[in-house]
Amino acid sequence: MILLKNLQKKIDDQKSILKNVSFSVPRGNITAIVGPSGSGKSTLLQIIGLLDTPTSGELLLDGIQCNAKNDSTVTIMRKKMIGFIYQFHYLLSGFTALENLLIPMKIKAEDADKDVALSILQKFDLAHKKNVVVDKLSGGEKQRVAVARGLVNSPKIIIADEPTGSLDRQNADRVFEVLLETARNDNATIIIATHDDNIARSCDQVFLLSDGYLTKA
Repeated sequence: MILLKNLQKKIDDQKSILKNVSFSVPRGNITAIVGPSGSGKSTLLQIIGLLDTPTSGELLLDGIQCNAKNDSTVTIMRKKMIGFIYQFHYLLSGFTALENLLIPMKIKAEDADKDVALSILQKFDLAHKKNVVVDKLSGGEKQRVAVARGLVNSPKIIIADEPTGSLDRQNADRVFEVLLETARNDNATIIIATHDDNIARSCDQVFLLSDGYLTKA
């Protein structure tokens, strides 16, 4: 579960990017954050994903108060609990699609189950591309590999920043189907920043972030 209470983020102690943001995302739920470009969606996701810190307010992940934790504890929490799906794929150049999934598995657990990685690729119709170096994949294929990588360690919390922005309608819908299955079957907590109205309407709840304020859409 994700819980935010009166979260604020300021730059140079002056400009407020996030203003008293409060909301919760229960387990098994997909929540969409919508809003214009530059409204602070990515900053909000970075804070929830423990990549940034708020100026004030509270952030709890699965009941754990994150604000009071030291850097090493936060790093461990991020590695064990959170899966990231970025707007840009950030795949490892020179490695195959399969290797791009196996490497984060090894980082987390020092071993990697190839069958698990292959099953995730299969969900995105990419099993036949497992041995293809990612540099040779199409843009849409790279993005689907990136989504698969974000799911491969079965994270409790999944943070997705425009995960379908570079995909056609068919593949965007398939990515959302897999995310929905993950939320329901694995009881994962998923939060998505998106400009895709079709995706947002299919989520369990939708919030609008505008001028630093978050409201129920």
